[in-house]
Amino acid sequence: MPLDLYKILQLVEEEIVEMKKRQQIILGTYQQQTREDIVKKFTEADHTLLQAAEQKVKEIDSLKHGMPYLITSAKKVAYLSVRRIGNESNLTVEIDPIVYPTPYNLKFVLKEPSVGLYSQSSTQGTFSANATTSIRAVDIIQQMEEVDVEQYMDLWITHKASDNFTNKLKAMEEKIKSIESSAEIVVESLLMMSSPHQPRQLIYYCEDHDSDPTHNHDRTVPPSAVKGLLKHHLKLG
Repeated sequence: MPLDLYKILQLVEEEIVEMKKRQQIILGTYQQQTREDIVKKFTEADHTLLQAAEQKVKEIDSLKHGMPYLITSAKKVAYLSVRRIGNESNLTVEIDPIVYPTPYNLKFVLKEPSVGLYSQSSTQGTFSANATTSIRAVDIIQQMEEVDVEQYMDLWITHKASDNFTNKLKAMEEKIKSIESSAEIVVESLLMMSSPHQPRQLIYYCEDHDSDPTHNHDRTVPPSAVKGLLKHHLKLG
């Protein structure tokens, strides 16, 4: 069943209303002219957010049910999830509480599990098992086959990949080269393969890392167990 674009845009509009309520507190601290300028920017942001929302909902809706997909985001983070939600009742909308929201601050939260892969360095990383899947309006979504997921995990751990998967990565890089923040992780992966690097030796395990990024990491998992954890959490295979 396709997602109802109209209902989701209504959710975005409702979140924009809530966002403006939060902003009223901030507006009260500015002089009249400054307040007018800010309100004008808020109005412009409304249109920008709705445009970005429409485009992203169409991308999410194009994902095949039961198939995994890769979300490339800023901050050298990648997420893997599987499209299983059947309608918009399993989707919520959030806007980061800042003064001037942009499409980056608009998030669609899907009630389906995901895995976050964080790259602290070439030899260290964090594997986060998440209860939900968050997609920002500026994130890039890439449909994948299950075999691609396995090869992507091999790449993340060992920094090596087959020629076939390398070509897929290059195609992905070409697709998103105009979006610098999202292309970071793909470009970084290709650079890792182009020069000798040790495999990741220290991988931390946590749950819902983004909800509290500063929490202590006191659990680790052996690299050989990572693919099994991912398959179990995403119910693959």
